[in-house]
Order: sequence, then C-alpha cells, then structure tokens
Amino acid sequence: MNKNPLEEAKTLWLRTFLEEHLPLVENLTSDTPNWEAIASDFAEQLNQTLCDRQLITPNQQKNPRAQVANALRCLNPNHPAISYPYTLLSPDTYTQLNLEQNKKTDQRQTKFFFGADAIALVDKATSLLHRDDPNEVAAGLAVLIGRRISEILISEFQPCTDYSVWFSEPVKKSGNIPPFEIPTLIEADTVLSAIARLRNAWNINDIKANATSDRQLKQMINKRYEGVPKAVRRHFSDLIPGREVDNDSGEKLYTHVFRSVYAEIATYFYKPSTVPDHRFKAEIQGHFTLTAQGKVRSYTSRPHYDDYLIGDRTPNQEGIKLSLPNISILSVFDDKINETIKDHKGGEQVTKTENAESIDIKGMIEVLQEQYRIATLANEDKYKAIIAGKDALLEEKDVHLAFLEDELKAVRQSPNHQQTSQNNQGLHDEIDRLNGIIESLEQERDEALEKLSQLQNILNPGSSSPQPVQSSNSKTSQSDKQNVQTDKDEGLRAVVRRKEMPDKVDIIDKAIAAIQRYNDEPSRTEQEKWYMSNPAVSELIRDSGYTVSSQVLQARLREKGDELTKHHEKHGLGSRHNRKHDQPISQFIQI
Repeated sequence: MNKNPLEEAKTLWLRTFLEEHLPLVENLTSDTPNWEAIASDFAEQLNQTLCDRQLITPNQQKNPRAQVANALRCLNPNHPAISYPYTLLSPDTYTQLNLEQNKKTDQRQTKFFFGADAIALVDKATSLLHRDDPNEVAAGLAVLIGRRISEILISEFQPCTDYSVWFSEPVKKSGNIPPFEIPTLIEADTVLSAIARLRNAWNINDIKANATSDRQLKQMINKRYEGVPKAVRRHFSDLIPGREVDNDSGEKLYTHVFRSVYAEIATYFYKPSTVPDHRFKAEIQGHFTLTAQGKVRSYTSRPHYDDYLIGDRTPNQEGIKLSLPNISILSVFDDKINETIKDHKGGEQVTKTENAESIDIKGMIEVLQEQYRIATLANEDKYKAIIAGKDALLEEKDVHLAFLEDELKAVRQSPNHQQTSQNNQGLHDEIDRLNGIIESLEQERDEALEKLSQLQNILNPGSSSPQPVQSSNSKTSQSDKQNVQTDKDEGLRAVVRRKEMPDKVDIIDKAIAAIQRYNDEPSRTEQEKWYMSNPAVSELIRDSGYTVSSQVLQARLREKGDELTKHHEKHGLGSRHNRKHDQPISQFIQI
C-alpha cells in the first residue's frame, strides 16, 4: 500500500501547499512533454511559499524541502521534480550545511558528571515514577530507559530480564524492525508499570484509535508532553549540566539530553569488560541496520551519544553492577562472551544429558573455577573502590581541617583573643572530632588493603608477596596521629602538608608531560594525538599503577589550564578529539 504523500508534511502550512500543488506534478515523468517547464512552475510556487513563511536561508529551507521531496517520492521514487533546481537544494549547498553542522558538533563541549551524580539521578528519577503528575512520570522514564517520550508512549516494551526489556518500533525507523534488548537503570517491572500508568493517564489508546496515520499519531502524542521539559529542568538541573541549542539561549536540560546520559549510565552499570563503550552504546541506542549478512552497527551518531560522560569512570571499564544478583549481560553480548570462553578452553563444553554418568565432571570443575576467579576479581575491584572512596573522604576531611586551622590562626591574631577562648576551645573540639573520623577511615582503609592483599594472593598463588596498593593518605597517617596526640597545632600543620600531596601532583605533571611529548613528536599525525582531558589523564595514571583522586586531578588540571589550552591550540585538538581513538591511551603512552 502506497503512503499518502500528505503525511510527509510536518506542519499544517506545508500540508496545505501539498494539497494545492501536488496535483500539478502527480503524473509527471521525464517522458512528459515540457516536463521541465511544469517542474519549474512547481518549484516557483514552492520558493514563493517559503519566502512568504520568512524561510530564507538554506538552513531554514532544508527541512521543508526534504519533506516535499519525500512527498514526491511517494508518487514516484524517481520523480523528476525532486532533484535540484526544482525541490532540493544544490549538492554544494548541502555539503556546506553538513560542514557547518560538523563544525558545531566538533566545537560542542563534552559535559561531565560523576558516578555519584549518576546514582543520585537514578534515585531521583525512580521517585518520580510514583508521582501523580504525568509530566514528572515521563521525566523519570526518560532517564531510566533513555527513549524519546513519543517512543515511550507508542512503542512496544516487553519484559526480558530483571533489568532489561525488549524494545521495538523505534519512532525514527520505518518497517518491521525486530525487537532488541535494552537495559533499564532500575528493575524492569517498575519501569513497565510506570509506562502503563503514563499511557493510561494520557489516554494513549484512544489517541491511537482516532489517528488516521502514523504521522498524525505522533503529532497528537507530541501535544501530550509539552510540560515534560519543565519537569526535567525542575528535578534534574542540580545533577546534570544543561546543553545549549540553536533555538534557545543559555544551557538547559531537554528530554533528548537523557538519551546520551542514559547510554553513559547504562554503560557504567552493565557493560561487559570485553565490549568497547561505543559498541555497547550503539547497541542499546538501536544504531544498527539489519542486512542479509546480519546486524551492521552504525557509529555515525557516536559524537551525539558521547555528549555526556562520567568523569571519574575509566573508559571501557566493566559495569559496576554486573556482579550483583539478578543482573544479566545483554544477550547480544552474552553469546559472544560464551564463545570467547569456549575458544579459550579449546572448544570444550559442558553438555547436559539424561545420563548422569556421562556428565563432564572435569568441565564442571573448570566452570566452577572460572566462576570463582571472576567472583574474586569482582571482590578485588570492590575493595579497590573502597580504598579509593576512603582516600577521597580523607582528602575532604583534610580540606576541612585546613579551613579550621586558618580560623584558629585568625582567632589568635584577633585583638580580643583573651575573650574568644571559648571559641578557640570549640575549634579544638572540632579538630579532635575530625581526627577521630580520620582515624576510623584509615582503619577501614587498612582493612580493605589487607583483604585486597589476600585476594591477590589467591589470584596469584605462585607469585611473590604482592605489593600493597598505595593509598594516597597512607604515608603520613601514623605520624599525623602521633602529632595530634602531642600537639594540636603541629598536627594541623602535618595535615596541611598531607593535603598538598606533592607526590600526587608530581604524578599528574608527569602524565601531562608524557602526553605533551607524545603529541610534539614531529612524525605524529593529528589522528594519533591525545587531548588532555580528565578521563584521558586519569586513565594513563591508573594504568601506570598509580592512584590519584578525581578531586586532586581536576584541581591540578585547572591550575595548568592556560598551559593545556596553548598545547591543544598548537595541535588543533578539540575536547571531543579523543573519540577518534579506539584503544586506551596507555597503549601508546607511559609515564
């Protein structure tokens, strides 16, 4: 059944134009006598209509012209009035428009947020699912499944696993697209229930019954969620930075932003270590084409779904929730992982048979050993995270103590020093309290280090005793505690010295210098160079065997901002440059 060409118009005025002028060229072919003159008359009417609508520039005209061209294709895929100079713009004009768009994309700054922000965002979005206002429910769903609101309302969602659903009928695709699995950032049942409530609140089934076409259905649906962007900004603006757009001044949050935010958080939660970030995101965003040879993923949209990144996440690291109960690897990647394990074991498989005596006991033992090894590795990562977290807390307390020391000095220099002894004692009490917290945190960190050492012994039973992971606060902790016991002022000075952490700053500077030397090599191509972003420098430091907290790294990068900017400008590197790399920076640069 042929599509109705009028459905291609996305605005009422353009639909009116098509109703009036399409009949003039409905049966036009290149064999029609004087077809060029007829096509020129049609083009003149289109040009006049665009001018009447104040659509003058090519950028303003490109979308209406594309819709008219699609309407003509409904009449005849090879309709002679489609091409330039009748309906579409010239090829050179489209080339220029694409160059301008690519330039805007390259200049767009990547927005960073933190893992803690991601957790808080998911919690906030989950709480919105139970609100009475449909706009707030829709805002929560936009975060938790990363789909357009129109997709949430009219596409098909079916349960798959505890934390994933089958998704079909994407809004921007036509034809029968088979369902594909997408992760949910919370329990899938909760998401599916919220979708059902939202559709019921907005009477979506009635709208579907009354719509005469898919396009009309989408237009009617769009009117239902005009209040969702306001709900998004009201609830999430303190967690996620906004995005600037052409038709709006400033930086604001839009529901479309959460497609890339969702993809980054889903990668942070669920991505297997064997799958690159961009491949995982392409799969869950549905950026692929089905061919006779199988699924072909498209990475052309990668600059858009990399708009938002978690700054304290290592690129391509394994999802932090994969080791939790009821969390499954997406089936499309699970099969590949199983094949990898099979190949690694020389093709052996454990097969289930009805005869118990034929069970491969050796194979079962190997599987159990592999599961134990994976679980042990997961615990190792957990304890490393605990150590990093304790160090971050210690650094935060260091800053607080330094602030208190400044206040204490100010009190002593005050002309009313004798009258402020009570305040002075209060500051000392606060210092004692914070040092107690530090002592507790250091104890917990030391316990985690001990457990990590035991796990490393299990993983490497034949190796020599493993070197303990160096904690950013471990060198001075004992001496600091002794100083606090004997002299509060000396203890404060020791804490300040620890806060400055010259060894950590030196590591950061060495990493920056290594990247600069690499980029400055005369034979280095532009493609091979690296932009010194927080994630790139952090990954290089971590893969080189060092630990530096994100707070210290960010502070140092800010201090060296002018130097880094000059280096990046010298080599023509933008903030999105590193997306060109498909290997980690440590494969090319070492500290």
